[in-house]
Amino acid sequence: MIVGVPGGIMPISKCYYEMFGETALSLTHAAKPDITVLSYYFVVPNAEYFEMNKQLLRFRMGASNVFFHASNTRYVDNRNFNEINYLTLESNYVLNTLNNQDSNFMPHLFNALTSDSCDHVYCSIISKLQENVCLL
Repeated sequence: MIVGVPGGIMPISKCYYEMFGETALSLTHAAKPDITVLSYYFVVPNAEYFEMNKQLLRFRMGASNVFFHASNTRYVDNRNFNEINYLTLESNYVLNTLNNQDSNFMPHLFNALTSDSCDHVYCSIISKLQENVCLL
């Protein structure tokens, strides 16, 4: 079973709380996820960013196998007006930025709009789910 959970997992600014991640927290306590795909607003990634999110998902939501989907959307926090704006980026820019990052996270990073980056992640997800068939 694949379940999508809309909304955030934590606040993204002082004014936008993203429901404090209540929906994701409730769902992951009701059913432990075998695999988690976290779609994040695009940032120039680094190892600390992914490690922090991986630990948050592990200890707060019980998620051990985490893949990161780099969205083509970047949020822009406009503190002067207490609002958030969104900027849509091209897939090639997102993919090139991901390719220039730490190779330890590359097997778990992808952009869904670029088939070259997501094929290996999809195959990994299918493979991990097929390993659990005997548990059903």
